[in-house]
Amino acid sequence: MGVTWINPTKITPLIASSWTDVDVSSYVPIGTTGVLLHIEFISDGLEFGARKNGSTDDRHIEHYYASHTGFSIGVDENRILELYVESITDINVYLTGYFDSCAVFYTNATNISLNTTGSWTDIDINVNDDAIGAIIEVYNTSYNVNYLYGLRKNGSTDDRYAYFLGKTTAFIGLDENEIFEGKINNVGVDFYLTGYIKSGVTFLTNATDLSLSSTGDYNDLTALPNDATGGFIECSTPTKYSYALRKNGSSEDIYRDLIKHEWIAVECDSNQLIEGKIANTAVDFFLTGYTTVFSQIITPTGITNITTFGTPTIYINYIFPKGIESTVSFGNINIANVFPTLYKCVTQITNRHISTDTTDRNISIFAKQRRIGIEIEVTE
Repeated sequence: MGVTWINPTKITPLIASSWTDVDVSSYVPIGTTGVLLHIEFISDGLEFGARKNGSTDDRHIEHYYASHTGFSIGVDENRILELYVESITDINVYLTGYFDSCAVFYTNATNISLNTTGSWTDIDINVNDDAIGAIIEVYNTSYNVNYLYGLRKNGSTDDRYAYFLGKTTAFIGLDENEIFEGKINNVGVDFYLTGYIKSGVTFLTNATDLSLSSTGDYNDLTALPNDATGGFIECSTPTKYSYALRKNGSSEDIYRDLIKHEWIAVECDSNQLIEGKIANTAVDFFLTGYTTVFSQIITPTGITNITTFGTPTIYINYIFPKGIESTVSFGNINIANVFPTLYKCVTQITNRHISTDTTDRNISIFAKQRRIGIEIEVTE
């Protein structure tokens, strides 16, 4: 269970200035609980909102400047969310990934806003469900008045406290009591808990500085940890400057203003690299958490302890989760040859990684597509 990344796919609705259903079932599988979005504002002062289908939440506000930010929201069982865009030509909404049961999303967000200002304050999400991270909509209720806010995992010594306009989704780690910390300078900044994460993400107590030292061109950020598939990146600057973040090797080029303090979720490549571009070194990037490869053990029925060896082969038709490393256990079988094969309606995968361990009689499979057929020759 975890986060699965996809190539950015435009899902901007075709109706402006109205809450509109957006069906993403063509891009995400059954069991998806929520999605990762990248929002691009081509011109200044446009309203945007997102909510889980069926919600009565009605938060949409103008975004200052031609900018971009990250967002995350739940989908219903039919994989539908609702979007509000003031313009269908000057706002682009991209689907970049999705959550499975590793995350829980509310239909209506829970207001967890602070009523005290000027100091770091504990916020208890109180879900009692082994939550390890909070998914928070940060919402500045004023279109053109800068307010300061900061978020950090409880126990952190981070002290990033920056101005913000508009709305974004922050991903913050929780301590064992499901507490994080927030700080605001004005109660015009609201925090809404749209969901929480239970697994598939590693959250950092103190964020890792990934900031760049050169401007004007794409450069690799410091590599994420070895098991990372993507990162939750907090972006901040004391004044507006353009920035971009993308998977290493991508041709995407969304280079627009940073409205001082936002979050964005970005996939990394197989070397755990993300590329960034900044207009000024005052733009800083901090890794607050990263998504990881989820490993699972699968024991297909009816094929363990086989005593027939040599020529016979075993065919398995199993739906392996995309982007997840799966270990298939075969009991007392010695594995001689393993290779993907077209079998029945199974799609052969490309860019595959299959490793065998004849001692443990296991096969590790990383599936780039949803289905893989395996042909196994067993030997004595």
